Parts: sequence; structure tokens; C-alpha cells
Amino acid sequence: TEQSMNLIENVREALNSVKVHLLRTVLTGAIIAIGISSLVGMLTAIDGIKAQIAESFAGLGANSFDIRNKGASGGRVVQEGKTEKVYPSITFREAQSFKEQYASIGISTVFTSVTGAAEIKRGSKKTNPNTRIRGGDENYLAIKAIKLAKGRNFSQMEVRYGNSVAIIGKELEENLFESGEDPLNQKITFLGRPYTIIGVLDKQGGVGQDQGADRQILIPIENAARLDTRGTFNYRITGVASDPGKIDYEMGQATGMMRKIRQDRVAQEDSFELTKSESVAESLEEVAGYLRI
Repeated sequence: TEQSMNLIENVREALNSVKVHLLRTVLTGAIIAIGISSLVGMLTAIDGIKAQIAESFAGLGANSFDIRNKGASGGRVVQEGKTEKVYPSITFREAQSFKEQYASIGISTVFTSVTGAAEIKRGSKKTNPNTRIRGGDENYLAIKAIKLAKGRNFSQMEVRYGNSVAIIGKELEENLFESGEDPLNQKITFLGRPYTIIGVLDKQGGVGQDQGADRQILIPIENAARLDTRGTFNYRITGVASDPGKIDYEMGQATGMMRKIRQDRVAQEDSFELTKSESVAESLEEVAGYLRI
């Protein structure tokens, strides 16, 4: 029929034109191919960058949350001017049992501040009485993204038995030891007890008000809890979600675990506070938004 003849004619004409204008055909094809591949390449690269950023932000706690006492001023919460309700502080044992239960989902760390005004002695040398002592566990450095300059982290045994070992800030190493001296396995004394140095923190420098990061000492949380003779220490927990996308779901699970540990009754509200590391997550979103644009 005439139509099929037409079609064949058209195809023949087209093939002919391709042969005649071979260079133009190759160039057009190449332009299309290059265009598509570079677009795909760019999109892939952006996804890669986003993944990379998400990973480094995770180090800053983008997928972590804090559990702490309710009501910043010592557990008192005012509701519509009515009577103040006092919520009991989270005890060391409660924090520990949370950590054990949460281990089925992800890792968490229990930490506390022992004092912000300790004096550290080593032989005849001593520091100003402005050293911060913190109790932490084997996950503390990883979750808080603090690196070691030398030495090692606490072992699980040291955390469990609360051995007298310490990880010290860079400034303390400089103040208590001569430049060539190795501080590892040396003894220092604070709060009237001897501790053996097992690690030195990387220099962190001061951020805003916090000038004491290089003057801090970390001791095992069990050891810190023993110094808590009056039971006034403020125990805090930071948990990490298994994946930033699951954080809300896993925070819900964490709330359930903590309610059970604290024996909050069904109709009662939580007797503790759970907060997400918002600011970091928000800035992550912002960066990802610019990349998309």
C-alpha cells in the first residue's frame, strides 16, 4: 500500500541523511550522551556529598538524643502557676539499666559532672583549682566525638569495676609534665585519690563560654558514682539512633524503656526529659537543601 511505501521511503531517506551528515550525527549523539551522563554524574556526586555530610554530622550528634532530669532547676516544673511538682533525679542505677536495655537498639553513654573545681597534684606540681572532673563510660568519647591524642579509651572492665584510671585534657598534660615526658601510666592525685593516666585528649580549644575543654579529666562513671556520697550528681544519658531516619521511632522506644525503669504510671507524664540534638539536625537539612538547589 501507499502508506507502507511512504514509511519505507522515509526510513531510507533518514538513513541516507545520517550517512551524508555523519559528523553532525555523531556530534549530536555525543552531545546528548555527554549531557545525560554529566547530569547523572552530578546527581550521584551530590548524593555522595550528602552521605558524607550526614556521616560527619552524625559525629556531632545529629542522630543522638539526651535524657536528663525534668525541669532544669533541680527537677521542679511549674504548670500554669499551680503547685510545683518535683520530679526525682535520674539515679546512676536507672541510667545504667537504661544503657543496658537500649543496647538492643543502639549505643548510649551515661555521664555526669563530678566537680568543676578540682585541683590536680603530681608530685610537687599542682594545677589551679579549676579542673573539671567528669564521669563517663567506654562510649563517651565516640558519642561526643572527642578524639584521643595518645593512649587509649576506658576498657569495659574499667568501666564496670570503676578502676581509678583517668583520661586527661591536653592542657593538664602540658602543666603537669615536662615536654619530653610520657604521661601514660603515670599517677596523679585529685579529690584525695590517686589515678593512673591511660589517655590524653586531643586539643579541643574553647568554644564560646567553654574554655575548660582542655582542662578536663574523664574517669569511669562507676568510679564517679562512688564519689557521689550525697547522691546529688546529675546523671545524663546520650543515646544514638541506629540511623538518622529512625530517630523519632527509637526515641519513642527509649521513652518507653525509661518510663518502665522509673515506674511512671500509665496516666502520668514522663518524669524525665528527652531532647533531640535539634540544632545540628537542622543545619544538616539546610546544607542538604542548598545542595539540592
